[in-house]
Amino acid sequence: MNMKYESQENLAIAKGLASAARFGQISYEEAKKKAQPYLDKVNAKGSEIAKKFGKRFTPIQFSKLVR
Repeated sequence: MNMKYESQENLAIAKGLASAARFGQISYEEAKKKAQPYLDKVNAKGSEIAKKFGKRFTPIQFSKLVR
């Protein structure tokens, strides 16, 4: 699978969990726990790409997704 699409899918899953927490379907802590592995993958790939091009990468945090 293409890494670009894998990162997009991981981010979409994390956003879905954040949305579920926002609407009260699952608790905030439960959503954060479930989303963290996906965010770790996205942040690792983003950091790798930023390093390749000599740029600074700001990691995606779960609290920012819930806003």
